[in-house]
Amino acid sequence: MIPVWVVIKIDSAQQRRFRLRLPLLLVWALLLAFALVLASLMALLCLLRGINPIRVSCVVLHALASASGTRVEVQNPQASFLMHIV
Repeated sequence: MIPVWVVIKIDSAQQRRFRLRLPLLLVWALLLAFALVLASLMALLCLLRGINPIRVSCVVLHALASASGTRVEVQNPQASFLMHIV
C-alpha cells in the first residue's frame, strides 16, 4: 500500500512543540498527471534499452509501497525531530 500520511513532530528545549499531519493522498492526486507522462516516457526508454517496462514499473511501485512505515528520528540536547510515514 502506498503511504497515505506523513507525521512531522518537532520538539525544542524551549518547550515549543510543532506537530503536522499531512495527507499524502492529495500529493499523489497532484502527481497523477505527471505520472502518466513519466510512465509513457519510462516505457519508451525501457523498450529502447531492451528492458522489460512491466518489471521496472513493478520495482518502482514496490519501492513506493515499502516507504510506508518509515520512521526517521533525530535528537540532540536542544531539539528533536520525528518524521513518520504511515
